[in-house]
Amino acid sequence: MLLPAKMKRVEIIVHKDYFDPVMRYLRDARLVELLDVKNMLKGYKGAVSSCGTSERLYGLVAISSKIAALTALMSSGGEIEPAQVGASLTDEQIREIENRISALEQETSALSSEMQVCDKVTLFADTDLGASVREMLGITDVNSPEGRHRLEEIMSRIFDGLRPPELEQVKRLGDSIERKDVAESITRVISDQVADALVARKGEGAVIKVLSQALDLKIAEGSTSKNLRFLPDSWIEKTRERERKLKAKTEDLMSRNAEWLRVNGELVDAERIVEEAKGLCGKTESTYVLEGWLPANRMKELQIALNDVSKGHCIVQDWSGKGSPTMLRNPQWTGVFERLTVGFGTPASGELDPTILWLVTYPLFFGLMFGDVGHGLIFVLLSIGLFFAKRKGTHFQEQSIAGLGGLFNMILDGSGLLILGGVAATVCGFLYGTVMGSEEWFRQLTGLGGALWFDPFTHPITLVKVSITIGVIHVTSGLVLDIVNKVKNRRYEELVGGPVLWLWFYLTFGYLILAHGFRLMTYAFSNLPTVLLLLGLPSGLMLAAKVRYAGPFEGVGEWMESMLASISHTISYIRIMAMKMIHDVFSRLFLGILLGTSIFIGAPIFVALTLLMIIILEGAFVFLQDLRLHWVEWFLKFYAGSGTAFKPFGLERKHTKVSLPALRPIPQTIAG
Repeated sequence: MLLPAKMKRVEIIVHKDYFDPVMRYLRDARLVELLDVKNMLKGYKGAVSSCGTSERLYGLVAISSKIAALTALMSSGGEIEPAQVGASLTDEQIREIENRISALEQETSALSSEMQVCDKVTLFADTDLGASVREMLGITDVNSPEGRHRLEEIMSRIFDGLRPPELEQVKRLGDSIERKDVAESITRVISDQVADALVARKGEGAVIKVLSQALDLKIAEGSTSKNLRFLPDSWIEKTRERERKLKAKTEDLMSRNAEWLRVNGELVDAERIVEEAKGLCGKTESTYVLEGWLPANRMKELQIALNDVSKGHCIVQDWSGKGSPTMLRNPQWTGVFERLTVGFGTPASGELDPTILWLVTYPLFFGLMFGDVGHGLIFVLLSIGLFFAKRKGTHFQEQSIAGLGGLFNMILDGSGLLILGGVAATVCGFLYGTVMGSEEWFRQLTGLGGALWFDPFTHPITLVKVSITIGVIHVTSGLVLDIVNKVKNRRYEELVGGPVLWLWFYLTFGYLILAHGFRLMTYAFSNLPTVLLLLGLPSGLMLAAKVRYAGPFEGVGEWMESMLASISHTISYIRIMAMKMIHDVFSRLFLGILLGTSIFIGAPIFVALTLLMIIILEGAFVFLQDLRLHWVEWFLKFYAGSGTAFKPFGLERKHTKVSLPALRPIPQTIAG
């Protein structure tokens, strides 16, 4: 698990008659990451040419885009049982899919167009009409040219937004000029009536009544510009009801076609990616050539499978190559930690993968910073709720919740990590002897006499020593992993001048810190020759080695960076103590509010502050500090994260399934 899978470069040469079956097998087996043969054509010395883009691909891309647009109209819906399908689509099947998609597009387009008209009317009636009435009332002199022009402008906008159904027939009388004249005439008549009401100062109700009668809106008595209500038999309410029916009809249409769209959308996508992948291949007069990467332990399986699929008309050969993609080999249950590792960068193929090590260090750091039995248990319960919400498929739109939808999705995805952190905080709470910041509550609720280890609030120096000890061990492990990385990749020149001498210096430095603590400076001045020998010897050798291999300027810079990092990164682990002190201060402060006031006042404040300040805000901050200790103080010692993830050619099917061709058993001597 600490090492990514070993990869091999593979070349596949297949007879043209079996090219499509081979490509579809590779797609469904998802074994090989294809490379672009065009980049390697020189190596074939003109014997291989690149494949062009097929006309079939353009058609599949168009159909796929149309299906995606229709699928977007559907609600998420429930999961469907994957349908058993064939490995390929014939041209006739593609035409049938395209015809049905075209029919669905026409039907949904007609419904959508009518819904847009209805929505425009109801939206104007609910929002813009009231605002327009208030604008009219704001005209100071309706009889002035400016006032009259403003009134007619507002009235024209209302007429365009709420043209009565019977007046729609006017649009069919004569040409466009005549229609415009009719609309302007009606607008002027209504404007005259509104102007009379404004001049007479009859108020808002009179203006609303004029508009209601002139446009047949049937606005209910007592309505105001901020609260317009329409009678049930008004054409506005009928339009609203029509819009609801259209939406229901659209939903019913999509519901009846949802499964078909999902299945056939995946079929089209599967066919499309095969056509796209063909553009990466090369060809001769009678063969096709593919190149790619695959896990070394799947090589024999691939050879036998392609031999069966092509009936022996395929050659598969491999060789070692540099720059392979990285395929991580972590258990599925470590997925959340793998995402944290990859969040810093994907490990190179020859680089150690530290994912499994997070299992120890992440909960340890989180628990030490957030340790409290009560807060830990609350954190666990809330995290379990998030975990089950995630299992049920809860998902937020990116722009929902004031643009925080993406953040909430990240929290749901990391719910397993939060559960582990809460458990660690609970365990450390027993070691620290506190429940909600109270030692007395801990003794009463657990029956224990006190902390199983020590109380950090009364013994902060002890926690400082613990933090520094953890820092020394953690940084040391990073240097050891760097040594392993360099030995594994045979980078011996960098080995001695880098992690070996640095580890020697750091272990000496760590020993002095742990042995003498805050008295280190006093010890150093009184034992200067000894300290200079212990620290100066590895430091001087490291400087000489770096100058030797990297040059004077760069070498000195790297040496100074290593020396400063040894000090600053070790001190950085004191943030474990600092975060725990902050946690205890808040806990005792909120507990004082609860105990020092009336239960009816103190309890709600205590609960609100505990949830907001400790569980949510402090929990998030502790997680970030935990992440920093890994990414900065630890990863920078050994981890580059400069690799690229292995992306096998194929389609991860959700709604369809394909049975791969039955293969003859792999001989035991081959399976090894």
